[in-house]
Amino acid sequence: MAKDTKLKRVEFISNEIDSNNLSIKIMLDILQLKRSYWDKYKNKWKEIKGKKNFEFNVVNLIYNESLKQFGYRRVKNGLKFKLDINYSNHKIRRIMKENHLIPQYHLKAIKSANLRKGIINSQCIYEDKIKRQYKLVNEPYKVFYTDVTYLISKDGKRYMSTIIDGYSKKVIDYKISDKNDQELVMNNIKSFIKKMRKDAIDLNGIILHSDRGVQYQNIQYQNLANKNNIVISMGRTGVCYDNVVIESFHSLLKKGTIYNNKTIINSIGEYQTQVKKWVNWYNQNRDFEMQNNIAKRRQNKHYKSKALLKPKYSKLQNKIIY
Repeated sequence: MAKDTKLKRVEFISNEIDSNNLSIKIMLDILQLKRSYWDKYKNKWKEIKGKKNFEFNVVNLIYNESLKQFGYRRVKNGLKFKLDINYSNHKIRRIMKENHLIPQYHLKAIKSANLRKGIINSQCIYEDKIKRQYKLVNEPYKVFYTDVTYLISKDGKRYMSTIIDGYSKKVIDYKISDKNDQELVMNNIKSFIKKMRKDAIDLNGIILHSDRGVQYQNIQYQNLANKNNIVISMGRTGVCYDNVVIESFHSLLKKGTIYNNKTIINSIGEYQTQVKKWVNWYNQNRDFEMQNNIAKRRQNKHYKSKALLKPKYSKLQNKIIY
């Protein structure tokens, strides 16, 4: 018999003992509970129940703050970073399973890339400066990714142009329009430049990476980038993996909104509201995850440095080697 089930029986007897004419012995026999167990927990069940309620409440808090998208590993990180609570993976997984706290998103099937080359104007094509070396981006505000995706619901469709930072993956700016045209992309990059200047971030030499969409081959877009000393970078035609950072972000966005199994979206207006809410949560969560990752790297660096200072013993020469 599970311990939780036994505790519930102890709680039941404690609550019924005054209002029921049956003796404790009879109730223990009916509920198949040993006298020794009753004696041990009859004065402790409230404390244990309170502890379990607290554990559930803090796990549920982090889970709900993530818009119900975190699994047990990221809930563990959230508890450690935000509340300084260090629960084991096993405990968090058990609490989430018992209370049906399941990450709410839908996994879509991966589509194979179309590698066919389209007809392009080579004069408007720029070199791929990234070459899939995404992990080499080791500081913020140096490399940015941009792309256009669609937002579709029962009663309409919108298009979203986004620019994210290549290091933190935070959304710097996004624009939504009912048309997938040049104006959408231009409004996005203009707003991006304005925000960067407002935050006193140097635009000189930063890389803005995109695919080879017609909006990015447009002379208006390229002139604006060149005027602000922004380096244009483009992936290959039809190869989504060359721009996988922004593609992955848009995939996460849709999993957290329109593909969320628990989210009901009845109109395109509701969808846009959900997108705004999700992006705000995402940026706040990126701050927390970046700080958490930095702390982990510092800790690993500390342990590695201690390991290097620790003397090694040679079995062959019985000497200490430094």
